[in-house]
Amino acid sequence: MTEIVLPDSLHSVQERCITALALQKLTLKSKTPPVFYKENGDKYTLEEIENASSYSKPYIIYNADKIPLFVPRGTAEAYRNAPGWHQFKEIIEYGENSAVDDISITAPTVTVEGGRIVVSGSVPVMIFNLSGTMLYNGNSDNIPAIPKGLYIVKAAATTAKISL
Repeated sequence: MTEIVLPDSLHSVQERCITALALQKLTLKSKTPPVFYKENGDKYTLEEIENASSYSKPYIIYNADKIPLFVPRGTAEAYRNAPGWHQFKEIIEYGENSAVDDISITAPTVTVEGGRIVVSGSVPVMIFNLSGTMLYNGNSDNIPAIPKGLYIVKAAATTAKISL
């Protein structure tokens, strides 16, 4: 394994849990650093790790000083101060300058104007009567005139009940 991603549901780990010699990157999704436990089940303290002699110093994750640790934005300081995780020399927050973080999605609006169904934007639209029969399946730019009644309109991720 060269890369491992650990879920945000991870709250504790056993010492020496990751010994993949080829590991090049470790990513944690947890905003709170998981707690490290000794082989006997006791929690490690920062002092125990730091004050151990170099011969008996426990390694928490093999080669932690040689691989980057990626953590959620705003959590690097907590990881730097947490027993075990502090052994990583390079702790990098992810999510800071991601173009994905800057994307905002505006759901289309479904309205009635002049007796017609109007959907904002150019999106796929399906119109159903209350019996569930599909009356229209196409683009919002080409919605035909529909007789008066009650309808369910699905436009992209928006679903609306409309009365004409």
